[in-house]
Amino acid sequence: AQLAQAEEVFQNRTRAYWMAQGVGMVAPQTVWFSHDTVLASGVEIEPNVVFKPGVKVAENATIKAFSHLEGSTIGEGAVIGPFARLRGGTYIGENAEIGSFVVTKKAHIGKNTKAKQLNCLVDCTIGESVNIGGGAMIANYHHFRKEKAETHIKDGASIGSSSTLVAPVTIGEKAFVAAGTVVRQSVEDGSLIVAKPEIVIKPNYGNK
Repeated sequence: AQLAQAEEVFQNRTRAYWMAQGVGMVAPQTVWFSHDTVLASGVEIEPNVVFKPGVKVAENATIKAFSHLEGSTIGEGAVIGPFARLRGGTYIGENAEIGSFVVTKKAHIGKNTKAKQLNCLVDCTIGESVNIGGGAMIANYHHFRKEKAETHIKDGASIGSSSTLVAPVTIGEKAFVAAGTVVRQSVEDGSLIVAKPEIVIKPNYGNK
């Protein structure tokens, strides 16, 4: 009980301190800080956000509701969440957007890049002004080798919805990965990679 009381005192003091430094909180009692959280002036924090150790947030960034951050650096003007999970080794560049149900780990994400929903971005470097479509994933783990590999996505690339990048691969500058494509090889600058499996239609199949 005493430990819980001490935590409550620490959290209340920390909330008051950051609001005095120009950080905005809609519902401060629902925001939880670590001892080493660093926030710049103009940061906006929505309800039910958790800061674990090792988080730094730059000016005018927004952390939306129900986001969980640890070991991450957030650039100026970036928008995180709602419902985002940023794990250790994450760097988010200026004005980047990391949206709902996006998970990052050991990810360096450049400025103006957008990953708005349902993405797994792990062990990767992603350049500037990249668009990551909904449901796009990075597959980084080789089960039999027990190894993880890296993925590199260069500036201006577009990763289509529900595509999977099987590491190690590099997606070139301004390259396009079509929706639903499983990428097992690197893609050159400006190229398009698309999977076009045969479509089978059987009329009246449900009437058997």
